[in-house]
Order: sequence, then structure tokens, then C-alpha cells
Amino acid sequence: MLDEARCILKLPEKATLDQIKLAYRAMALRYHPDKCPSEECERMMRKINEAYELLMSFCQNYLYVFRVENTLHEEDWEDWLERFYPDF
Repeated sequence: MLDEARCILKLPEKATLDQIKLAYRAMALRYHPDKCPSEECERMMRKINEAYELLMSFCQNYLYVFRVENTLHEEDWEDWLERFYPDF
């Protein structure tokens, strides 16, 4: 699903968040119903929106997991305090 979304937005395999946003905006301008009133453009716009939402959701979930995994746990914090500030 992610590969399909990436292909719809014509993104490289390792796209940055900025690249995803720029690609979405460019594709949305091209296929927006106000600029291209055909049914084909409407279908393509739906695909573009779905692809963008999927990729952004994946990025947000990844960032959340990354932040949670790299957050100091309470025990780590207490160990750190004890080591560097034993009189605290």
C-alpha cells in the first residue's frame, strides 16, 4: 500500500516529508476539479488524497513510535540523576 501511494504521488523510494507535501500540492493543482472537471480527474484526485493521507499517517505513526522509544524512562532518569547529582 505504501509503495502504491508513493507511486501515485511519483515519489522516490526514500522521500522526505517536504517532498511528500510538495508532490501532493503539485498533483492536487494538476488534478483539482476546478482545473480539470472530468471524471477521470476526479478519480485521480481521490487517489491522490488517499495516497497523501496514507503516507502522512505512516509518517506521524513513525515519528510517534520514534519519540516514545527514545524518551527517557523514569528509571533511566533516576539513574542519571543519581550518577551525576548524587546529593540531589
